[in-house]
Amino acid sequence: EEVETAELSKLSRLRRGLGLGWNTTEGVHTDTASELLDGRRPPPAYKMSPVMRKLLWLSATLFATSKSKAGTEEMAKVLGLQPEGMQQLLGELSMPLYKAAVSQAVGKYNRTETPGVLQTVRRSLCLPDAVAQEVHNSLYD
Repeated sequence: EEVETAELSKLSRLRRGLGLGWNTTEGVHTDTASELLDGRRPPPAYKMSPVMRKLLWLSATLFATSKSKAGTEEMAKVLGLQPEGMQQLLGELSMPLYKAAVSQAVGKYNRTETPGVLQTVRRSLCLPDAVAQEVHNSLYD
């Protein structure tokens, strides 16, 4: 299941509309991950369900806007993910969005503005540098 930035915007508006603090939001996301497991052991990252993968992506990208007030560390523990596995999943899910952003930025911004714009996009998508480089290589090779 593909992730969409529109879903992230809706989730962010919902959080603000309900008046949820970052700690509460982080707890809700972690509890949801636990409920999805339903008492079972977490699967390896490559076998994680699309719903679980999407929850992880939405949580990570939402929490990236929290200025370090929320994070996915507890959720990663619940899901049995090491930092490398989590980065890999986030990269896989964010790659199509980043590819589209690169194409759009190249057409919209000048040569000096584009790197800064893409850095912001990478940070917002929690995209590892190696995955970003892979996207650039695929576009320019």
